[in-house]
Amino acid sequence: GWAATTNFPTTIRHHSAFGSQSAATTVSGQIGPSMSAVSYEFDGVSWTTAGSISSNRSSAGSTGVQTAGLCWGGIGGTGSNLSQEYNGSSWSATGNYVIAPYEPMGGGTQSAAWGAGGNVPGDSPQQKNVTANYDGSTWTTSGNITYYISEHGAGGVQSAGLIAGGDMGPSGSTRNSAEYNGSTWITSNLLVGAARRHVDTGAASQAAGICSGGYDSAYTNRTELYEKPLIEWVGQT
Repeated sequence: GWAATTNFPTTIRHHSAFGSQSAATTVSGQIGPSMSAVSYEFDGVSWTTAGSISSNRSSAGSTGVQTAGLCWGGIGGTGSNLSQEYNGSSWSATGNYVIAPYEPMGGGTQSAAWGAGGNVPGDSPQQKNVTANYDGSTWTTSGNITYYISEHGAGGVQSAGLIAGGDMGPSGSTRNSAEYNGSTWITSNLLVGAARRHVDTGAASQAAGICSGGYDSAYTNRTELYEKPLIEWVGQT
């Protein structure tokens, strides 16, 4: 079960995170009406302030471990294509992301990451199906998702990624999920519960994913597990 631990240093939303339970890092986010560039580290017991990213933003993509993290995209008044690496104490610039979205969810490692989807305000459609792979220095466009999506959950490694839920724009929230093999996407089974966006999806591997929470007409605490070789979502109470 869940157990309470030390509170986060500030009230915040739309921040990004990576790492493990005993060595986690968060970066950027929205504190009240303002965007932040501050990072915080968690050691399993307490939080400490860490190095700041180059610009205030929220809703960025992120992945990696505490000593080798990656953050890309986000919004700070306008969308950003900036991408930066974290070494456990400070951030440094690397190759720009291929578009300038917020909520470009993804996964992988600092040297082999992927990002997919997102929202670019002012574009038509705003929701994106763009996917890109990162090799430790450069982002390269890969195969498109089979639908346009933002506010989705994502996880997994570059050669075996997973997305679920999200916002499809005019058609609203979705139950869709899809698998990524490093170059192409295959649409997978629908979530068991209602269509929803703002979901959290985690996948240490594509064969064992988890999707929790979200919002459509109301917030939900529903959790579902993704299982292979069955290739299906299983509802949990």
